[in-house]
This record gives sequence, structure tokens and C-alpha cells, in this order.
Amino acid sequence: MQTQYIHPSDQPQDKDFTALIEAVREKHRNGVDVRLITSQYENTAQWMEKLKEYDLDKVLRIQDRVHNKGIVVDSKVVALGSQNWSGDGTLRNRDATLIIHNPDIAQYYEQIFVQDWTTLADAKVVDLSHKASPAGNGAAARTKTPRARATKPETAAKRHPSRRKGPAGKKSQLR
Repeated sequence: MQTQYIHPSDQPQDKDFTALIEAVREKHRNGVDVRLITSQYENTAQWMEKLKEYDLDKVLRIQDRVHNKGIVVDSKVVALGSQNWSGDGTLRNRDATLIIHNPDIAQYYEQIFVQDWTTLADAKVVDLSHKASPAGNGAAARTKTPRARATKPETAAKRHPSRRKGPAGKKSQLR
């Protein structure tokens, strides 16, 4: 899953959203390959502590400027939409997500996700064993993990989604 953020809630009115996060945790605990990419805004001591309560910090990477909201399931289904993972985003806002049951389309988005996972997303998140920065956002404790970067011209399409070919072989634009 790639989303701007995941904000667990302890509010009673958000119990259905909490059940969704618990379901993701259980999939991870049961050995399902769960991977999460969120934006740099998630990388604070406050949110890492909350994600750690659900063991999601173990499957999380941080990628700058993520605004996507997408989930790929078993290389067969993809969900794309506008919903943030919060109580408001899943229960109260007027957002929408389209669920596509098509292996070709799901695998297309899965390739993009794996590319982001391996080349753009940092494996290291804020270190909870240290105090957060004076601003309270934990940014001072963030560490970067070196990543392999594509450098050959023929791999430019891997770095630039607008140069990728879609499932039908046509040039696709990801926005």
C-alpha cells in the first residue's frame, strides 16, 4: 500500500477504521507480504509510536512527496482513490476509491510500487529511542538508507512514471 499517511485513532467513533488497521496487522502477523509506503509527514515520533502499536513500523518505508492512495492485492486487484488512512478519511470524508479486478492493471501498479519501494522509499524511519527534535516532529532523528539509483538511460522509464507503458502497451501518465 502506498498512501500519504496512516493515522491510527483511539477515538470510539473511529472503531471501524481501527478494525481496518488491525486487519492489516493480522495479515502481516500471519505471514502475508505487507509493505507500506507513506510520505515524510508520517515520519514523526508521534505517528511512529502509534504505528508501532500495530507492528506496522516493521513494514513501513518513507518516501518524500507521496500523495498516492493505492493498494495492490495478490497481483490481481488494485484499489486507487482519494482516501487517506485516518478516521476522517475512511469514515467521514466524501472520498472515493475505485477497486479494479484485473491482473494486468494490478501488476502494472505493483511494478510501480516495487520500484518506489526499492529505489525511492527509505527503509529507515524516525528512531524512537531518541528524543524528537525541538520542533516535536522527530525530523532530527531521521536517518537515510543508501539506495541503488538507476543511472542508465534505458532505465529512465523506471524513474519517471510518465515514460512507462500501461497494460495495453500505451504510454501512461500517473498523476
